Amino acid sequence: MSETSAVTPMTVADYAFAVESLSSGRFTGLLTVDNRKLFASLYGAPFAAIARLAPEVLEKSSASLLIADTTGLLAAESGRWLSLYARARNSSGKLTCTICVPVRPRSMRRPPKPLLFQPAQQVLVKHWSKHLSDLDTPPDILILYVPDRFDKIEAMAEDLCKTSKGRKVLLACHSRAEVLLVQALLHVWGCQLVDTVSYDLDSGESRPFAPGAWWVSVVPPKDFGSNRPSEEVQAPLRLAFQCFWDFIQQSDGQEAVNQVATVFSTRTTRHIGGESINAVRLSLNESIDLASGRYFSIREVAGEESIVWSDRQLSSDDLVRAPKENTEVLPDEDRLNIMLWLGAALNEAVQRDEEAAVGDLSTIVSETAASQEAALPGEAETLAHSEAVETPLAAFGRQVAPVPSTSAALPRRSRLSRSAGTVNVLALAALLEARARLGPGLRHRNIPAVGWLRSKGFIISDASMNAHVELSGGEVSIETDGADIWSMRFDDRRTMDQGAIWRIEATLIRLPRPAISLRLVQVRSSEDAPPPPDSGAYRRWSPPSPGEVRLEDAGVALSNAAVHLSGDKQFRWLAQLLLNTNRTQPVIVICGEVDDSANRLAKRLTGVAHVVCIDHGISAHLVRVFGRDRSVFGHAVRFYRPGFKAEADPDQHPLWTLKGAQLAKWLANDIFEEACAISLEADDLEDRAPSFQAVRSHLAELRLASSEQRISRLARSS
Repeated sequence: MSETSAVTPMTVADYAFAVESLSSGRFTGLLTVDNRKLFASLYGAPFAAIARLAPEVLEKSSASLLIADTTGLLAAESGRWLSLYARARNSSGKLTCTICVPVRPRSMRRPPKPLLFQPAQQVLVKHWSKHLSDLDTPPDILILYVPDRFDKIEAMAEDLCKTSKGRKVLLACHSRAEVLLVQALLHVWGCQLVDTVSYDLDSGESRPFAPGAWWVSVVPPKDFGSNRPSEEVQAPLRLAFQCFWDFIQQSDGQEAVNQVATVFSTRTTRHIGGESINAVRLSLNESIDLASGRYFSIREVAGEESIVWSDRQLSSDDLVRAPKENTEVLPDEDRLNIMLWLGAALNEAVQRDEEAAVGDLSTIVSETAASQEAALPGEAETLAHSEAVETPLAAFGRQVAPVPSTSAALPRRSRLSRSAGTVNVLALAALLEARARLGPGLRHRNIPAVGWLRSKGFIISDASMNAHVELSGGEVSIETDGADIWSMRFDDRRTMDQGAIWRIEATLIRLPRPAISLRLVQVRSSEDAPPPPDSGAYRRWSPPSPGEVRLEDAGVALSNAAVHLSGDKQFRWLAQLLLNTNRTQPVIVICGEVDDSANRLAKRLTGVAHVVCIDHGISAHLVRVFGRDRSVFGHAVRFYRPGFKAEADPDQHPLWTLKGAQLAKWLANDIFEEACAISLEADDLEDRAPSFQAVRSHLAELRLASSEQRISRLARSS
């Protein structure tokens, strides 16, 4: 790494410019401005922090770094991005990185070719403390990214004290408020706090909330024994941390998150209508009056501000314990004291409601077990809409059921095969809604697939008879008994040049109640063929529209559009759907403002998943009944697998945080793949969604048996 900058950049903008100025990083100039800043914020942060908090490391001719990366982003492309951004530091010494990650990081399908010339770093799927204990010589600097759960931060503090005795460690935090809480925790563990710096977007432009936006240097004690700080000491910090993160995660969009991170637990004085109100801020527009304990927000109409008081109010005992304003106390210390007070006060408020919440859960579970059936609320216009909860305060509290800090099993993720050969992508089997009638026989008018085939250029003259039609773009085969069973196999060969073709198999059964099964198959000529989620699989098939037939799962209609819910009554419908033991399809729950990409996802998942959009009122109910770790709130998406229970392991039901109003393509692909893979996991798949070949064989057996009976009758009559 001989190519370096004259001065190590100290801001995101400077780092992006410095890397682009290097001959090896010139290709980054082809990225958008936002992406250049994103990459600089991720991969430049560790080196900017080292330059300011541990400059002695850069002065060495050869230095080693150990980075604990909880996200897997730093380890992308085998650490080559880190190698590139390390060149922008003011040092000509050799720098080697070891990156410990919890799971194997995902790489780009086509990384930039110039990046491949950068040296790879060592990436280990291993806990950093275990790797550090196994080393004969410790690294020159240890870099840890602070987790977003307090139990994991406590475990991190203990591991630090056991493995890094007396050696400087750099910690990456999201915000200044998080820095204050982490520093307070490390202090009670006996760590020496050295310094704190921010990694700003530009000179004078901070990053209120982002990974690696703030950095802390600490030195764990040299003589740490086995004594942990008492629970009495750590509990207030845990409540304050959870309170802060609840407000962060309930915020819609990055701008709202930044506002909460900036003002949470800070003092303000409002002068409105000749009245002065001393308050503590919770968000940009929400505060608590320190005189009355009432929550309020500010409304502006025609340039005039007015106060909107909420019905929520802290108790008089909570107000007595509120920290008094003291000009001799540093602002950071005052803010920490307010966070500790808020954490305790809001936790006590939630405890008063917990008994009712347990009662709600018991009622929902008993109702679900009794009925195991729910009706589509879509019908949304006919259900009473209760007023949404104004604030995320109802979401703050302890979990209904305890969540272990480390799952006994790795998170279960269903994935589709990438191997060459015939790969099942999706299987669907469902009873058609009772009103979906196929008539006395199988005819054109009651087989929706016939019209779909016609739109593809395949004309079926008589749907009640076997048929085979072959065109340049594909072929279709039909097997039927003309009365109760109709099956189709359609091979779409238009993507053959990409190394794979798509096969769609559909079977209709008329009696005793109409049922349908669908299979989507990718026939792959090699492992290099485009994977199913990235190759437009959802465009290769077209399930029946709700106007033709309706599919059901556990008594709930499977819609081809996102179902929007709000209010108490619709919360109970959602809770019963999640807990229904007869449910075989996943439920994708989206919280926060999302554009039409939610409907596009629902259409893509027609028949294999429920897609539900909820407001913050229902989100608060979910947290209250199932606990924060099993809910979805703020601006996020959760994937509830079949078999969800009130005490379920939350890691088995993945959660993604949204960065904007649109569902990203990679996220939609991820959800699509997991939903499709789940559809293939049934033990009785061949019975539930038989393949075309199985149906053909069954019909052949029926025809053979019928022929034998006729021959037998003729033989007897003769």
